[in-house]
Amino acid sequence: MRYLLLTILLSLIFISCDNELHLTENKKETSIVFGFLNPADTAQYIRVERAFVDESISALEIAQIPDSIYYENLDVKLVRLADNRVFQLEEVDGNTEGYIKEDGAFATAPNTVYKILTDSLDFVADGEEIFELRIKRSESDTTITAQTIIVEQPHLTKPKDASSLAFTAISDTKIRWLEKESLNIYDVKVYVHIKQQNFDTGGGFVDTTLVWDLANNVRDKEVVIPYQNFFTFLKSELVEDENIRRRFTSLDVELFGAGEELENYVNVLQANLGITSSQEIPTYTNMSDGLGIFSSRNVATSRDVRISPITLDSLFEGSITKSLNFE
Repeated sequence: MRYLLLTILLSLIFISCDNELHLTENKKETSIVFGFLNPADTAQYIRVERAFVDESISALEIAQIPDSIYYENLDVKLVRLADNRVFQLEEVDGNTEGYIKEDGAFATAPNTVYKILTDSLDFVADGEEIFELRIKRSESDTTITAQTIIVEQPHLTKPKDASSLAFTAISDTKIRWLEKESLNIYDVKVYVHIKQQNFDTGGGFVDTTLVWDLANNVRDKEVVIPYQNFFTFLKSELVEDENIRRRFTSLDVELFGAGEELENYVNVLQANLGITSSQEIPTYTNMSDGLGIFSSRNVATSRDVRISPITLDSLFEGSITKSLNFE
């Protein structure tokens, strides 16, 4: 028996590991759905694909045939339950939207997703609205549904815009936020902005941004950062080259918060991934039919965050980053 496996990569959205959804019912086509509504995004995307078993064709062959993994004439809608207003999503190619599908077992083009502009949805600010996803594969088929509450925007208390963070041996650094009732689980991402000048190629300083995935699946109200982690991150991302000099510019800190459905998904995975477990990834879905997850998330950003003078001194002269030629 050869099974077609559809891998949903949540690192793009939220989860720090890759997870596979396994189809185990013989010769039954299964819909795979993945979508997070985010009021902070300019557009919302829902991915709908299909998986099935075929005893005569290799799963790897099937995965390379777009007609085998995508539906034709799929009807995808969002419904705001408070007023039953219906919003129609448009089929688009994610590759042309800036979401390039990575090379692998599955066909990379087209990269079919379903889109609606955020402005069209008229999200209520910090309102806990319930949206229902409705997917119709054919006129004679049942409608696949799932619901989610639109979560509130997180609230970062440290750092704030244009404030400062210190990474020193005196104490660990903390990123903190307020508790919000609709937010169950968090990710923290830091964007480190620097300028680099290469004497070999000539020219002036060039802006560079390094993305630091600081923490995933946090259920507390803060993240504690050992001071040396900032410097070891820079060391891991930048090459040592005597012809390159660098200047630190600023940090942006992003706090992503997500709702109950994602927390449940993570809980199910973690429940069976301990050292005494079978190491088989269990299935979680909140879809009425098929497999997948439909939830919501929101994001808060503190911009133009500086580092303290002591941190700058360590960046210039400290044992970890001295060879990176910051000035």
